[in-house]
Amino acid sequence: MGTPHHFDPTILREYDIRGIVDKTLGDADACALGKAYGTQLRQKGGRQVVVGYDGRESSPRLAKA
Repeated sequence: MGTPHHFDPTILREYDIRGIVDKTLGDADACALGKAYGTQLRQKGGRQVVVGYDGRESSPRLAKA
């Protein structure tokens, strides 16, 4: 187990995640979210994930993280 990730409390909403890139939402946040989602998916028997994003310049970087 690694070090726990601490999110800016303003980004985690009931049904989505919203933040300002490089202020309240960064690569480490995207990585932690991806790992958490992947863990949940595998526990339920899932094997594949598709990541989509919009046209913002930060989207490819956050998707890669």
